[in-house]
Amino acid sequence: MDEKVISAAKEQDSVIIIWSIDTLDWSQKEKADIQKNVLDNVRNGDIILMHSDDDKTETAKAVPTIIKELKLRGFEIVDAATLLNTDPYK
Repeated sequence: MDEKVISAAKEQDSVIIIWSIDTLDWSQKEKADIQKNVLDNVRNGDIILMHSDDDKTETAKAVPTIIKELKLRGFEIVDAATLLNTDPYK
């Protein structure tokens, strides 16, 4: 992202959204590492980046445990539009 991208987004009245937690599922591909990267660092309002490529089977396996643990900790899981109070695909 650079000033050109930011200017283009502003011209189109768009919002740029970026993640605050990278699961690193592209480099640390084991389920336990993906879970640890989220659960050790999560804070209220975080946006968690996960990939869904065909080779991300460990990411898919990590998701149920992440969701369960986040809920146990009192987090509510919402989509980006709800979190940021914005209209998606505007």
